[in-house]
Amino acid sequence: MGSMRRIPLRWLLPRVAAAMAWVGVTTTALPARSEDSAYCKKVRARASSEAALLFGPSVQAQAIRFPNNGTTDSGLTTGAGFQLRAALSFSPLDLYKGFRVKQLGDADCQQHEAVVSAQQVLLQGADYGRLPALRRQVEFLDSTRSQSETILAKSEERVAAHVESLREAMEIRARIGALGRAREHSQGDVDRLEARGIDAYRGPLSVLVDAADRQVMQLERDASHVRSLAAWDVRVTGGVIPQPDQVDYFGMLQVGFNLGAFSRNAQETQYLDARAEELRRARYELRDQVETFRRQIRSAIAQAKRELSVVDRQAKMLAADRSALGQADAPNAPHALAMIDLDAVLVESERVFLAALITELAHFEENQDGN
Repeated sequence: MGSMRRIPLRWLLPRVAAAMAWVGVTTTALPARSEDSAYCKKVRARASSEAALLFGPSVQAQAIRFPNNGTTDSGLTTGAGFQLRAALSFSPLDLYKGFRVKQLGDADCQQHEAVVSAQQVLLQGADYGRLPALRRQVEFLDSTRSQSETILAKSEERVAAHVESLREAMEIRARIGALGRAREHSQGDVDRLEARGIDAYRGPLSVLVDAADRQVMQLERDASHVRSLAAWDVRVTGGVIPQPDQVDYFGMLQVGFNLGAFSRNAQETQYLDARAEELRRARYELRDQVETFRRQIRSAIAQAKRELSVVDRQAKMLAADRSALGQADAPNAPHALAMIDLDAVLVESERVFLAALITELAHFEENQDGN
């Protein structure tokens, strides 16, 4: 290698070094996208970090002492005494791998976002559908506030007129207080669910899961492709040999291939098939979790319907009691009617909540069956 004569790299070497340096800088120093999540910024920065060494050329300095027989490097390099060399080496294959590694960062980001979108729905669990139902309940209770205030004012008038006792007035105040607490309890649940970022996803879950599985398998295939390149070694090396009377040049193109790649590629195919089956069947993967979630939704619908039937019976009994009291001519009839009206408001608020919850859950289940 030391006696190779004057390969004309006088023009090529500095330009290759400059080009490789430019590629390394421009492809690894790109700013993160402003809309990226913290996870995406992390994986893209890591991919750029790993790609930096693949994009950049290697600079080498060598000092060789030749043996007395004048050969070294298994007989491929000849010379005498000491020899200094400076070389620049780069791999077109590493350059390609660098771009693929950066693509892996993008693929990792995309699969993460797709998986998280599906998980956010699944993590709602028993809270699914409650947020819009609670909002409806709060709206209903707010709409009856004037009715409660009117009932309280009439009670105070009856107390002032000595036709209603203070104990009876306190009963009405307690009922109104219960309605206020029910309203604030529901509003607190709304605020809690909103703080958790929970809202109803009304589309088919299979759309989210299919998207997540596609992105996961795309990442796996891209990573498998990068791993398959490890069997190859393609490298171009060129350098200078300073000598007392002149500066000599040398160059070398090296291509290597590991025969174990044939077995490895077969194992990679098996790995990808196993990963796809894992996504379809494993209990810890999204598809199985969706089936569990759907069973929970069906159970929640059945429970809400049972509760609604109980509330409907309460509402009918209160309506019957009010109708009977409306025809009675008793001194305490206004107080009893006021109590019934307040109880009816509380029961109706529960009915509004349960009806809205059933509607949300049933709509979700219909979307899954219709997909």
